[in-house]
Amino acid sequence: ILLILINVLFTPTLLWVLFPIFGWLIGLVIHITAYIVYARGVFPIAKRVVIFNTVAYIFVNLLLFVINGYTDALLIKIKPSYLWFLYPVFFWGGALIMHYIVYLAFYNKKLYEEGEKQSRMERAIEKEMQKMKKNSML
Repeated sequence: ILLILINVLFTPTLLWVLFPIFGWLIGLVIHITAYIVYARGVFPIAKRVVIFNTVAYIFVNLLLFVINGYTDALLIKIKPSYLWFLYPVFFWGGALIMHYIVYLAFYNKKLYEEGEKQSRMERAIEKEMQKMKKNSML
């Protein structure tokens, strides 16, 4: 609220307060995502990384879109519109798609003998349980 007040009082024609607001929005959304991931018990770290990467991609590119649109509105008299925010959208989007492919190919759940899918944690627990049974029989 203080930043909005400073912006309105000293530079009412330039709404620079949008930039820190969107920056805080990115941090807030990442924290909310962390809470949701923790509350739902998403275990595999690779899955968490994909989720956080996607959320960061969406909200950082939203900020870049706002910056591009706002600076275009200020500079429209000098030169025509230049959509520079599309570069990070496409290149980061391509990297994100590759990240999804790698996740699905290498880190997704594996099929077991029984025909059910088990995560790495479930397999480790099962292996440890078998060791404990084996040791208790001795």
